[in-house]
Amino acid sequence: MKEVFRDFHTDNTNIHFNILVPFGTIVQNKNGDFRCQINGTAAIGTVNNKTNLCNINIQNLYADNYTFEITYEDVVIASANIEFYNCQHIRKCKICIRARCYWDPMTLSCGGTESYSTVYISPSSGPINGGTLLTVFTNREINDDDIIIINIDEDNCTVNNITEDNCSLSCITGNVSKSTNGTIHVSVNNSLISLGNDTSFTYKDPRIDDFNPRKGIITGKTTITIRGKNLAFKGRDRYKIKLCDNNDNVTCIECRLFEK
Repeated sequence: MKEVFRDFHTDNTNIHFNILVPFGTIVQNKNGDFRCQINGTAAIGTVNNKTNLCNINIQNLYADNYTFEITYEDVVIASANIEFYNCQHIRKCKICIRARCYWDPMTLSCGGTESYSTVYISPSSGPINGGTLLTVFTNREINDDDIIIINIDEDNCTVNNITEDNCSLSCITGNVSKSTNGTIHVSVNNSLISLGNDTSFTYKDPRIDDFNPRKGIITGKTTITIRGKNLAFKGRDRYKIKLCDNNDNVTCIECRLFEK
């Protein structure tokens, strides 16, 4: 038999298995001679040989590696390694998906058995002149050699990086002509990923209305407050602020963003 993986429960569970029976061998289970067991006698169940299904009580087992055995008339005829685990204890997306659990891209947690793909993005807005590093969190594994296309409506978001855990990727938004709210479209190997909630991105037109104070000491460390509209964009390295004079020979002085 092949290695088997099962989500951990505290009651009866069904384990599907495959055994290669030599050609011409007649196997009958009329009297319940087939049994399944884990670690010898730690848990014993019954076998339905028509469907290769073992119904076994694992109430007293913990999340760990075990030996799963099929017996016939109390003789072990096949065995395999089996791992019982708890989805809620898995912390990495890639491991969660390979364990056939559901990875929630919004909470970055593992649990449940959902079958659909979903997407969550951050941040949800950025300036119309582009340059926003947009992160797309999914509940499916993405590989480096996958063909990935991310669009915000008809505008392309240039793929920048796939995370080490292979379940999220980032792209850089391009510039658009006006403020708009666009729907995120993610395609992996020409297959669209189903979208969840909060998968739209809003382009905003930033505007500076005022700033103060208007002067400060030449040694710096003057705190300048800038007021305007659509200035609060989330993410690292979102702002590059320079103070320039009005002369023909423009001199610009870097101004650091104040960390609250």
